[in-house]
Amino acid sequence: MNVKSSGNNLDSKLLSCLNFAYMPNKYTRFLPFEKYRVVTTLSEEEIIERLKIITRTISKIQFSTRKAAILRSNYDYNGEISGKNFEIWRNINYRNSFIPIITGTVGSKLDKTEIHVSMKLSLLAKIVLIIVLSIACVIFLIGFTFYPFGFKVFIPVFAIILSYLVIFLAFKLEARISKKDLNTIFKAETETNTL
Repeated sequence: MNVKSSGNNLDSKLLSCLNFAYMPNKYTRFLPFEKYRVVTTLSEEEIIERLKIITRTISKIQFSTRKAAILRSNYDYNGEISGKNFEIWRNINYRNSFIPIITGTVGSKLDKTEIHVSMKLSLLAKIVLIIVLSIACVIFLIGFTFYPFGFKVFIPVFAIILSYLVIFLAFKLEARISKKDLNTIFKAETETNTL
């Protein structure tokens, strides 16, 4: 089905929601962090109401498996909505410590509404990332001191690269899913990277 020739405005809006014409900054595209702006014709109140419909209100991310089983519900997201600000994360049925924490601010500009959204790792995931990368770097430096050009020296380098890739890809996958969800919820007309 050719959406452009159908003349159906709803189909073209849906296509624009799913189309990620997103050009990240060349220095930040390899970081587990996203920041962008969404423009929509919905009012601020409609945006906040839509977020409240899909969000179970809890004040902090829950890591306990018992609590996680209780929190799984019909809500797509967990988090807090306060005035024109929100902090949410996806309600998932599997364990993923690298799920993005989504913060945003809703504001009006002329006859449109802008939502400034940022996605970042949780504090626990940042701490794990720093510890793993620090240990691998120390092992590399110790190994390089004793075996300057041996193959065993580069095993920690591969561990650093592999650890970072796993964290980065897990984050980006979840961020992409959340971005699609939010663009659909916000009925996004345009999306631009603000990094």
